[in-house]
Amino acid sequence: MKLASLLLGVSIGVSAMLLWRGRPEPDVELYRELRDFIAVHALEPHDDQELLDLALKGMAEGLDPYSRYCDPSETRMLERETEGRYRGIGAIFRQPIAQAQILYTLPGSPAAKAGLTPGDRLLRIGSHLVAELGEAGLRQELSRDQGGELELEVAARDGKLRTVRLRKDSLVDPSVTDVRMLQADQGIAYVALHSFTHATPGEFDAALRDLNAAGMRGLVLDLRGNAGGVLASAVDLARRFLTRGVIVRTEGRLRVATHHAESAQAAYAGLPLIVLIDEGSASASEVLAGALQDHRLAVIVGERSWGKGTVQTLQRFPEHGTLAKITTARYETPSGRVLERSLDPEGRGGIQPDLEVSLPAAERRSIHERLARPMPDPLARQQLERWEIEETIQLVPHFYIDAQLQAAIDLLSGNRPAVPAPLAEQSPR
Repeated sequence: MKLASLLLGVSIGVSAMLLWRGRPEPDVELYRELRDFIAVHALEPHDDQELLDLALKGMAEGLDPYSRYCDPSETRMLERETEGRYRGIGAIFRQPIAQAQILYTLPGSPAAKAGLTPGDRLLRIGSHLVAELGEAGLRQELSRDQGGELELEVAARDGKLRTVRLRKDSLVDPSVTDVRMLQADQGIAYVALHSFTHATPGEFDAALRDLNAAGMRGLVLDLRGNAGGVLASAVDLARRFLTRGVIVRTEGRLRVATHHAESAQAAYAGLPLIVLIDEGSASASEVLAGALQDHRLAVIVGERSWGKGTVQTLQRFPEHGTLAKITTARYETPSGRVLERSLDPEGRGGIQPDLEVSLPAAERRSIHERLARPMPDPLARQQLERWEIEETIQLVPHFYIDAQLQAAIDLLSGNRPAVPAPLAEQSPR
């Protein structure tokens, strides 16, 4: 009898739970009602998945300018931007990309090892004719995660055909896009940093080791057009120069965190340093520039930065192949500056450079375009120069000393720049 009563009780409980689960919450019910209304009456047809994606995107993007929900294709792109790695052959293509003509290859990549050179055009990838793929199809075929060897039919610039075989690999998507000595006799070095990924600290360390071996005695760090990325990587780079003190403080609803210097990591403490910024410098770029400015470890040159003083946290939904990026905190520089432009009464925010040097908008865009591309190796650079001369074209943006970079060189050379250099008044904590 007791067993029967127990079984009856369990049965009633399970039935009640199932019945309760069958009743959607009011907000879910409202979503379903609107979805069904759209499905029947909207001018253009939309499937259920499309409507769900629109609802989720609207929910996230309505929070603030930086939060968003990413569908599977956007998720793959964001994960590449965050991780700093991608699967492919390591070739940089000429625009329009759908024509699959190679500008140059990344050093050590499968494309470089297979002998692909500037001007080569891919005609066939496996069994697929490139002319029928389009840009999206080309990217998909070159990044598809499949084992085995990939066969390419290639036409050189002189029209000669050949077959190339290679294996795709996991590659670093370069965030350090240019490394060079600007004035070897004075030891003035230059590093351009286009983004902050998980791979950035390793890339940066490798670049500075090479420059140190070449006689670096001062560094220009170019953060122009760098829209940010992984906060932890910006903190790691600040630790290369800062022996003690606060780097950045973040404050959210659930957590307050303060990131400090670690003296054991300060391999380049005391190195004369100039940081270039402009209105394209944001987020993690501002964290790094702000810490160096507050601690008087660098002179900041250029134009006021964008003013993105918030931190986003990723939540992945593996079963759907999607993720959400939601604003969860805001940050302060070591001196307590809140850089978020939406919190500035004047709507400006950002970091005011110590030495302000303005550039025309068109020149700024050209510089951003150059800094977004990883640099070709010296041999590829020579081949590109010959190609440009032969066809009287410009294939890649050329490096030159602009007014902001010249001001940085003047400062490191001990010369007075042509514009006044007011110092920031903040004092580090």
